[in-house]
Amino acid sequence: MVWVSALWSLLALPILGTLALIAYYVWNSRSEEHRKLRREGAEVVIPAKELVNGLGPDGILLGTDEQVAAYLDDCFKKWWDGGLRQRLMIYLNHHPSGRVRSVGEELAVMVGITLASTRYHFLMRKTATTMEDFEQATNAKANALAKADELLGEIRRRWPGWLRRPEWPRRRPEAPAA
Repeated sequence: MVWVSALWSLLALPILGTLALIAYYVWNSRSEEHRKLRREGAEVVIPAKELVNGLGPDGILLGTDEQVAAYLDDCFKKWWDGGLRQRLMIYLNHHPSGRVRSVGEELAVMVGITLASTRYHFLMRKTATTMEDFEQATNAKANALAKADELLGEIRRRWPGWLRRPEWPRRRPEAPAA
C-alpha cells in the first residue's frame, strides 16, 4: 500500500507541474494581449478625445471668422479624412469585448455630433436670439468627453465585471479633536 502512494506521488508531480506550467504560459500570453489592446486603445482614443476637447463654443471663441472656419474644417478633415475615425473603428472591430465596441461606436457618433453642433453654433452665433445652440454644443462636447473617458475605462479594465473586486470607498483617518 505504501508503494502505491509513493508511485502515485511520483507520477502526479510531473503531471501537476506540467499543468501549472501550461496555465502560467496561457496566463502570460493573455496578459500580454491585454496590455497590447490597452496600449493600442489609448493610442486611438486619446487623439479623438483631444480633438473633442478643442471643439465646442470655447474652442471657437478666439480668432476671426475665417480662422475659426479653417480650424473647424481642419478638425472635420482630421476626423473623417485624416483617419481618426477609421483607426477607432478598426480598433473597435478587432476588440474582443462587446462592451468596448458598443461604447466606442457611441463615442464615434458623439464626436460627429460635437463636430456638427460646433459648426452649427459657429454659423448661427451672430443671428441666434437664444442660447440653445450654445447649450447644445456645450452638452455635445461634455457627452463626448464623458463617453471617451468611459471608453478608456473599459479598455483599461483588467477583469470582467462579474470577477472584479468592488471599489470600497476609502475612509480618511479622522483628525484628533483639539
